[in-house]
Amino acid sequence: MTLDEIRALIQMNKLEEAEKELKLLSQNEPSEAVFLLSGYLCRKRGDWQHALNNYYEALELNPEGEAKMAIEHIQNILDFSNKDLINP
Repeated sequence: MTLDEIRALIQMNKLEEAEKELKLLSQNEPSEAVFLLSGYLCRKRGDWQHALNNYYEALELNPEGEAKMAIEHIQNILDFSNKDLINP
């Protein structure tokens, strides 16, 4: 299965099937693209820690790639707090 086909599975919320295919692909050829897609899958699940782990793996392979922006995006989400809602 190609990365585009796996991405389509994720977009259709067929996450278990996509995860299975990604694991097979990562065993054969771990790459920046595989780690990015794994991070995307984890984000769809709301599994921020595993998403970050995958993005950091991608970042090691390509320090100037998409992973850098994805990590910043997740960190912004995790750092977000509306103090007015927490302490009215």
